[in-house]
Amino acid sequence: MTDMEDRFRSLDRVQMPELWGEATLRAVAEPQVAPQRTNYVLPVGLATAAIVIALIVGLGMLWGPTIGTPAPSPSPALLARGTFVIRDWGPVEFEATREGSSVTGRMEIGMGRGSEWPITVDLQCTRTTEDGLIMIGGYTDGGLHPDGTFAAIALRRAPVKAAIWAYGSPPWTPTTDCLANLDGWLTEERTNHPTDEIWLRDDIEGTVEFGP
Repeated sequence: MTDMEDRFRSLDRVQMPELWGEATLRAVAEPQVAPQRTNYVLPVGLATAAIVIALIVGLGMLWGPTIGTPAPSPSPALLARGTFVIRDWGPVEFEATREGSSVTGRMEIGMGRGSEWPITVDLQCTRTTEDGLIMIGGYTDGGLHPDGTFAAIALRRAPVKAAIWAYGSPPWTPTTDCLANLDGWLTEERTNHPTDEIWLRDDIEGTVEFGP
């Protein structure tokens, strides 16, 4: 047996340390840490949300004062008012303001000069004809006639002329439509009189003021 063989035999008898089992135990004992991944979805979502919120806020600042704000309603304007005596009607005192064809106002008509029993009228409607005649009508709520009787005044500017309707039952078919009653009165007068000067009086004692 050679010297080389003796040396290898002596190495075979040496006890080798158990390294694999120790490595396995260390692998089990040490905590396993999952590899970290960067999530790019959340930052992109937050950026998109921020852009949307900025757009909403910007549009709110731009349109906020006008969205949902109702348009201001027009203020009532003076239609006409006056105090005067005319023929067998007097004194007549009235004031009417208008919004479109609707009217708010009051009128008192004395049955003869110095009458103590006036007719009171709740003015409700108005009609202005193409030739400038202003008609204001309503319904009585006190005085000689039963409440709800149609009554009206017609006026013309420069020179001022006026006519009064307060005779009770009209010759036309009465209706609860105030404008229809004004039209009925106008048709009645212009059918029976060739010119307005016959039924519109200019012998007015007093004042009449017109709105714009």
